[in-house]
Parts: sequence; C-alpha cells; structure tokens
Amino acid sequence: MLELLRVRVRLIQLCQFCCRGSYYIMASMIESLSSPHLVAHFQKLCGLQWKYPDPTKPIFPLLMKHQSRENAIKIKNGFVYRFMQLGSELAAESFYYTFLPVCSWVLDISVARKTLTSLALVMYVGQSAKDILRIQRPLSPPVIRLEAKYDTEYGMPSTHAMAGTVAPFALYVFGKSIYQIPERSCLIVACGYATFVAISRLYLGMHTVLQVLVGVAGAGGLLYNAIPFVHRLDQALVNSQSMTAVATAVSAALSLLIFRLDSGLDPCTGRPRWNTARGDQVEIMGFTTGLLVGSSWATSRSLYIYRCDGEVLSVLPSLNVKRTVMKMAVGGLIFLPLYVIARKLSVLFFAKLNGVSLERKDEAKRDPRVELPYKYLSCFITGSLSTSLVPWLLEKLGMW
Repeated sequence: MLELLRVRVRLIQLCQFCCRGSYYIMASMIESLSSPHLVAHFQKLCGLQWKYPDPTKPIFPLLMKHQSRENAIKIKNGFVYRFMQLGSELAAESFYYTFLPVCSWVLDISVARKTLTSLALVMYVGQSAKDILRIQRPLSPPVIRLEAKYDTEYGMPSTHAMAGTVAPFALYVFGKSIYQIPERSCLIVACGYATFVAISRLYLGMHTVLQVLVGVAGAGGLLYNAIPFVHRLDQALVNSQSMTAVATAVSAALSLLIFRLDSGLDPCTGRPRWNTARGDQVEIMGFTTGLLVGSSWATSRSLYIYRCDGEVLSVLPSLNVKRTVMKMAVGGLIFLPLYVIARKLSVLFFAKLNGVSLERKDEAKRDPRVELPYKYLSCFITGSLSTSLVPWLLEKLGMW
C-alpha cells in the first residue's frame, strides 16, 4: 500500500514537471516568435537595412537627428522590394474590390458571392480582434516599417495574412463544389498565394512572425467552420428578398459596432484613438452587402446563372478572349468612376448632414459621424451597381 502511494506521488511529480516544462517551452517559443529582432534579421537577409547601421548592432540604426524614414533605409534589392509590395497588395481591399466583380462578370457569380462573404466574415473577426487584444506592431527600430499608412493599427492578428489565406482557399473550395477543376494544382496555387502574402508582411516590417502565424491559422480555422454556413446563407439570400434586407441591416449594425470596440484616447491629441482598421472593415462590409444585393437583383432577372452547391459538376467554361476583354473594359469604365464619385459625394453629404467642417478634409473624413456612413454607403453603392448595372448594360450592348 505504501509502495503504491509512493508510485502515485512520483507520477504526480512527473506530470507537474512535464507541465512546467511544456509551459516554459511554449512561453519561450511565443517570446521568440514575437521578437522584432527576428523580423529585422529577416529584412536584413532580404537586402533591407538601415542606411547607417550601428557597427555593434547592425539591425539598429545610428542615432541621427532630423532624418526621415525614407532617407534612413537602404534597399539593396529593388526586385525583392517590388515583389514583396505586390504580395502585400494581393491582400489589400482594393484588389478584392476589383477582382471579385470581374470574377462575377467573367466566371461565376455564386463563387464570387461566397468568397466575398467568407472574406467579410473572417476579416470582421480579425479586425475586431485587433481592437480587443490591442497588441502593437513590432518595434521600429530595429524593424523597418515600409507601410506607414497602417502604423495606426494594432498588429495582432495580421489581417493581411488572414485575407491572403481566405481568398484563394475560398475560391478553391467554392469553385470545386461547382466545377471540375485540377484540384492538386489549384491547392498548390492557393498555398503559394497565402505564403507569398504572409512573407511580404514580414519583409515590409508590419508584423511579427507570431502575428502572421496567428492570422494564417485563425483564418484557416474560421474558413473551415464557416463554409457550411456560407453555403446556406447564400442560398437563402438568393431565394428571399426579406433575407437580403435582414442581412443588410445586420451588416450595417456590425459596422457600427466595430467603431465602438476601441474607446481609448490618443495620448497626443486627447481625442478618441483613430486607426485605419475600422474604416477598412466598414468598406468590406458595405461592398460585400452591396455585391450581394446587386447580384440577387440581377439573378432574379436571369442576368446571372446561379449554380447551387451539390449539383452535377460543370466543366469550366471556355473564355472568349475578345468578349472577356470587352467585359472587363466596359465594367472598369463604369466601376472606377462610380467608386470615385460615390466616395466624394458621400463625404460631402455626411459632413454637411452632421455639421462637420471640410476645411481640413483629412480630419473630417476621420470623424466617426462621417467616416462610418460615407465608407459604408459609397462601397455599398459601388458593390451593388457593379453586379447589377454593369451586367444589365453589357446585356444591352450584346456582350453579356
């Protein structure tokens, strides 16, 4: 009996030792992956460094007064720099605002709808998590940050990495549920796309390795669980106008909610802290809702053929190059001016409505009373007309 008790005590001690060891190993890994030094060494390896580095610590610059960031860095390899900028743009909002409408004009509306819905859901979680966790971007120096426009955002998780993971894998999943596609080749392309975007965020100095990994893993997990929901939601939206109205109201409410998450004050100005994340997410929500509303209208008038999940797989349609180029040209000539005009008029309208002065236009556009409605409405109008007016006009011109 005494011997059995001793064995139990030893087992408990062994378990405690293993738990402590696992905790210290995990803590050490998290600390290493969160280190800005790891990112700075990666940048140096890729030919990006300070123009006047500290001889004792090469990833740090010498203290030099009155020197701008542009004059303080040295890019040894211009090709790598431009290549990484391209990788970052592949996960930017402007890319999806262009690519997914084109996808709806040229390929398939149901794939475009479901991909954009998945992207909006995952990005909403990611952008909200940034304002809830409030974990800063890697310190600079030693890291060289090359995208100053995102400096106001928090860093955890990397929403570029999330978008770069969701978009290609959503296209792959929803595409193979309708079409016969070379699955292995498409999967390799999707993995390469996500990896390219993730690496670009490290090169540009905007995230730690941990923030990128959390973004990729979080996006993958959210997408995997969201796929059945997105299928059912999209089917309901196509078949019911009342569901479309409810989805629009929910989208607007969620956009309002994200502006309430970070209520902290900016220590420099004493005003509520502003960052680009909230406005970017409101644009995604507005554009997604608009695209869903516009394409539902167009589908009801047989401008689009909506293919349901579970039907017999279709062969990928062969593209008529001349017709495809004409669709993209006409669509672009309508889409781009429409986007610019909608934004300008929305800013003027909501600034006037709320009594916000436009003498300092940049500050006025950051006012929540203007930023939230103007970004949501302008993107809603653009998204809805790109999938309703454009196909209707192309049909009238005999190019649809």
